[in-house]
Amino acid sequence: MDFGTSHWSERSPMVAISSSEANSSQYDRSMIADNKLDTYYLSQASTAINLIFDLGTFRWITAFRINPIGDDRSPKRCLLQQSMSSGVGPFETVKAFTMQGNSADAGPTLNFEEQRFSGFNGYARYWRLIVLDNYGGSGIGIRELYLDGYDETVTPVPFKIDNTGVYSNYYLPINTYLSGTLLRMRLELIYSDSAAFNPRKSGKIFREGLHIDHIRVARAPEVWKVVGCLDMYYENANYENPRYNVTSYINRVNNNLPVHYFSKNNMTTQYATTYDCPLQGGVTLLLEGLNFGMHPRVTIDNIECPLLSNQVWSIEGRVQQLTCRLPPGSSGLKRVRVESSVHPGLFHDSASLSYRVAPPVPARPTVTNIAACRVDLVWSPPGGQLDHLTVTGYKIIWFQPEFRTRVSNVTVGNVTTTSIRGLEPGTEYVFAIAAVAEGPSYANAPTDLYGRRDLSPHALIGEFSTYTNDTATLHRDFDFSFFSANSTLNHTGSTDGSSLGPTGQFAAEGHYGLVLVGSANVQNCNVSSTCCDGYNATIGISSCGNTQSVCAVLPARQLAYENVLSGVTRKEVSTNLPYSNGAPAAISIITVDELIANRGAELPSSSCGPALRLTPSTARHSGAAWYRRKMNVREGFDTYIKFQISNPSQKCMNLDDVNTYCRSRGADGLAFVIQNVAPDALGNAGSGLGYEGIFNALSVEVDTFHNYDQMDYYENHISVMTQGFRYNITANHSSSLATSTRIPDLTDGIHTIRIKYTPKFDEKEVPHPSFQVSGFTTWFMNNADFEYGGEGDWGVGFGLLSVYVDDLYSPIITTPINLAATLELDD
Repeated sequence: MDFGTSHWSERSPMVAISSSEANSSQYDRSMIADNKLDTYYLSQASTAINLIFDLGTFRWITAFRINPIGDDRSPKRCLLQQSMSSGVGPFETVKAFTMQGNSADAGPTLNFEEQRFSGFNGYARYWRLIVLDNYGGSGIGIRELYLDGYDETVTPVPFKIDNTGVYSNYYLPINTYLSGTLLRMRLELIYSDSAAFNPRKSGKIFREGLHIDHIRVARAPEVWKVVGCLDMYYENANYENPRYNVTSYINRVNNNLPVHYFSKNNMTTQYATTYDCPLQGGVTLLLEGLNFGMHPRVTIDNIECPLLSNQVWSIEGRVQQLTCRLPPGSSGLKRVRVESSVHPGLFHDSASLSYRVAPPVPARPTVTNIAACRVDLVWSPPGGQLDHLTVTGYKIIWFQPEFRTRVSNVTVGNVTTTSIRGLEPGTEYVFAIAAVAEGPSYANAPTDLYGRRDLSPHALIGEFSTYTNDTATLHRDFDFSFFSANSTLNHTGSTDGSSLGPTGQFAAEGHYGLVLVGSANVQNCNVSSTCCDGYNATIGISSCGNTQSVCAVLPARQLAYENVLSGVTRKEVSTNLPYSNGAPAAISIITVDELIANRGAELPSSSCGPALRLTPSTARHSGAAWYRRKMNVREGFDTYIKFQISNPSQKCMNLDDVNTYCRSRGADGLAFVIQNVAPDALGNAGSGLGYEGIFNALSVEVDTFHNYDQMDYYENHISVMTQGFRYNITANHSSSLATSTRIPDLTDGIHTIRIKYTPKFDEKEVPHPSFQVSGFTTWFMNNADFEYGGEGDWGVGFGLLSVYVDDLYSPIITTPINLAATLELDD
């Protein structure tokens, strides 16, 4: 076979090179064709130099390649010329071109990559390169120059003949031997006398003759593009520098937690491969290329890919598109093979498809927002851009270091943060995370508020990260064991490490202080008494120190900021929140110097605390104390409150029995309230217990006075009250979920009440004597608002709310409730 393409700069006879300047080179011009990149030719002139090449004989030249010196001395505008007669001309220009500039700031390793130019066809012995200018340097430098053209030589393509008398097809891939224009072919039979190469030498030999049916030069299939899964596109056949055409989206769960996903878009580049194909197959693949024929056979890793369509869409009839159904396979890169239906030996085989693989190992997560029964985890997607596109979720595991076999786990969608809940208070844990690949359609699968969801049946889970350091949960989310002036202030989280959690909470739990409203105040802090933390009567005011330890009620402030409503002056309810104009709050926690400067109260005369007083022992007072930080109650909580109702009225309103023992009941009671309206909410006093009238609230009331108009069961009872998120809460027991009178006298001594909410219903609690439902309970199961899906508020299920008094292990009330559906809570 004749005429393969080659280059001539190192062919025999040797190429003679001359220059436009006699002895004008700092470096010998022969170095331009020594096939060494560490040597180069450098002229003295910076413009209009020429190099003449004598090839020794006439040659076809169709392309040339140049390695510039790699800095501002590199050639810029050039001409390639040919001459049929001699090295002095006349010359004819066959190609004008401009070389790409190479930066002089490329660093220690200069950028002298090869540049190729084609698009012409010349036939001559003498060739001249004219360099018109450079990129600003002194002289013109060239490392190597190659002239490419046709080499009229014979290239043997050996093959063995099956000497058995049976017709055989022989496929000879001549493209592996030569490329370019093929002019002649010659078949030469060579007899081998060696038994190793002629196994039939000593046996039967067919000598009747050699029959050749046909010799055909045919084009084998050529696959350019395989798409259908996650596609990567390329500008050239080298399949370098892949690009992805995807549009990224973010779906926010409840307007807070971002879930990442994308959609695929096509690109018009000629070459493409596809990745992340499902192991179960079933995807429609599109293949594009040349010479597929009428009925090509497509295999993926030697498994048939059933043909769905085959379309010829070019004028020449060579460029084709076909589709086939991806067969099931195993993880990893696979070879796609397209065979000609007429000549099965003609095929194209390339590694252009990959079945889904498990994602790489992520870095270990960061533990943030530590609480008593919860921590938040934050992490980054593993790997590079392709890995980010294939990851659709994560699996998280955790355990206590001392119990390494008791491993818990949860799976989440394509998020980068979540909350791990249900942990034990005051306990150390370690956490690890693994990425999951399920296919792009699962990247936006529905999740709950924390990004949690089940994985698909075909999910591939990668290797787990290294474990986090031992991290201990808090003993309590917050704890007010002593009420001082300083304890009402915001001291933020108890641990470092903060992030925006999946539901919008930021920072760890700790001590965020109290909002005091109305008559509520720290003990010994009121209109007639000012206190400070650590007050010592022997030392006097100097014992208060210089910190914010003084609690004072500033009555002047109460009078200075009145509201006039409908012509009636209404004084604002006292709180420890600053006024909107920046003036100090009516209930202020300040320093001694600030107290003296304000002159609004007496100097401290007692120590603050240790109790929090909701109301004084006088009539028509109400007060409230709210925790400054909103807490997540939808996942459950367990709260303990110790209280004492003291200094009852001495006016006898009730006779206990026939012995006329007088029962002094005092005020109406108190309540534990969950609300999401305002940090300074305060309801009606008296029979309203300070909570009645608050919108979107739930109350566990401790009622010590019998109000027949409120349908109270008895003067000494505990009741769970709510009107849901539609109405203001009422203290009327027609809206009671559960009530109990099986309690001690709440006006006598110190009592502890425990309130526990569990979001999961436990059927074992139903037989317990404390279990109660009321007629009002059924309303939440049947209210069926159309805007909420035509289903009752508790149609999705409910948990249990339990109330304990003094005996903190056996509840006096257990009632079903779905707190997240009963109230409108922050997500």
